[in-house]
This record gives sequence, structure tokens and C-alpha cells, in this order.
Amino acid sequence: EIGYMRLYEQIDAMDIMGVHTLNYIVLPRIVAALLTFPCLIILSLTLSMFGGYLVSLFSDGIPKDYYLHGLITNFKPFEVTVAGVKIIVYSFIVSSVSCFLGYFFKGSSYDLSRIATRAVVANCVIILTLDYLITSLML
Repeated sequence: EIGYMRLYEQIDAMDIMGVHTLNYIVLPRIVAALLTFPCLIILSLTLSMFGGYLVSLFSDGIPKDYYLHGLITNFKPFEVTVAGVKIIVYSFIVSSVSCFLGYFFKGSSYDLSRIATRAVVANCVIILTLDYLITSLML
């Protein structure tokens, strides 16, 4: 989105008007990612535990008491802390790398699709590297 704004000279127009575009365009996206990614992870974890409970209720493979006992006895609060650190770092990385590549984009609409692909690849590589580092440092 920021790349399209750069391509169609909307960012240049804001610069001419005296708007500090980094604060006006990039900062809200990073803050939004820092707020929404953890909410999505909490929602997905809650739904997955509830879904597992529903499967244990309606199937003969896993008794419901066994499932609930496994949730309680295998819960490790430090792993939740590690997951919290990871999601905060990942949300910042995903938003900031994408915003950086879009904000400093130069070229045509064809080049913009290449930059979008580069942003996805860069995010994947950085997240895999940071996942290894955070896991090895914290666990």
C-alpha cells in the first residue's frame, strides 16, 4: 500500500504539504501490527484449545478428561512468555520491513510487485532467523 502511495506520488505530495510522512504513514501501521498480531494469536490459541475439546467430546479417540488433564498438567507459563516475546518481535519485523521497502520504493508498477515479493521473502528469512535466535536464547 505504501509502495502504491509512493508510485502515484501521494507521499511526495504530503512531503510538499509539510506532513512528516514517516509519522503519518508508517508509525500507525507498525502500532496496529503490534496491537493486532498478539490479539490474533490469542484468538487462534483459544480456538484451537476449544476445538480440541470439541473433538474430544464428539470422538471416541480421546476422552475429554484425558484432554483436559493434558492441558492442565502440560501447561508451562514460560513457554507462553517465549511465545509472547516472539509474536511482539515478529509483528514489529513484518510491519517495519514491509513499510521500509514500500516507503523507499522507486520504479514502476512492475517493480512494485517485485518489491512486494522481496518483502515477503525478507520477512520469512528474518523471522526464521529470529525464531532460531529467540528460541536458543530463551529455551
